[in-house]
Amino acid sequence: MKKHLLRPIISMVCLLAVSACSDKPTVDPKLVDVYTDVVIARESTVDSIQAQSKVRAALVQHGYTQERFEQELRAAGEDPTTFRMLYDSVSTRISAKRKALQGQ
Repeated sequence: MKKHLLRPIISMVCLLAVSACSDKPTVDPKLVDVYTDVVIARESTVDSIQAQSKVRAALVQHGYTQERFEQELRAAGEDPTTFRMLYDSVSTRISAKRKALQGQ
């Protein structure tokens, strides 16, 4: 192959390789918000009926159905990196909310 053709091909291959490696998974901030509120709702009472009622209220507040929420959690769980990001984000938000409540 001629040198003048080889250089653009190598550049394109390198560009594709770099862009493929830089595709980081992302987590929907709405899912982080609703999951945070669901965890807090479940922790807020030992009564399972009250907890389930609070969970449903949190889902409705964020515009989710139970099915959609579970579907999005399953989808996030398909990729370990995405699920870890979701878990870390939710954990950080829960800690921040607890600190805010303690400061009141």
